[in-house]
Amino acid sequence: MSEETQATPQVEDFRHGRVPRAVREEQILSIAEELFAERGYEGASMDELARRTGVSKPVIYGLGGNKEELFRRCFERSGEELNARMAQAVADSHGDLAAEIRATAHAFYAFIEEHSSAWAMLFSLDTGGRTEASMAAIRRRQAEFTAARIIRRAADRGVELDPARANAAASLLNTSYETLAHWRRDHAETSTDQLVEWLVEFIVPGLDALIR
Repeated sequence: MSEETQATPQVEDFRHGRVPRAVREEQILSIAEELFAERGYEGASMDELARRTGVSKPVIYGLGGNKEELFRRCFERSGEELNARMAQAVADSHGDLAAEIRATAHAFYAFIEEHSSAWAMLFSLDTGGRTEASMAAIRRRQAEFTAARIIRRAADRGVELDPARANAAASLLNTSYETLAHWRRDHAETSTDQLVEWLVEFIVPGLDALIR
């Protein structure tokens, strides 16, 4: 755990005083995420969420919204964290294509390993169309981010790449990360390093040809 993470205020830090709104809100979203992942959308109740957080339902409604709003916000929260990790991985790769794929893949799989409940909610729940709609928004944002990187790499080589083609390549790239993550659930003997190297082997030649 990083020093920054350790320094993040927690509800427990305010036992003898009023818990700041932002801290309580973060607590509610974290516990709601766990509850949705554990019981699914229909099985998660506001009563149980109130019990686990130790606050009344009116407080939860005031800070987090109703159940549907909480579900949407949990998706947004997880998606924002994943996007931030991927962006940082790109910045840390220092421009090399293979290094960027390795860095972003490691960031993606680290997110899954560290946030198993978020992973379950993001990709595994059947919630009557709610998951699909939320995932579509996250995938669209990721595709736009990745497409911009591809276009920028092509421009650095003097190539003007069709945005639609770049977006298609970005969607394929992001889907590859997801697909192998699902595949690995049935192949736990495969290490993260091995999975990442396979991604590099599969993806880099095609991307390199595209941006040339």
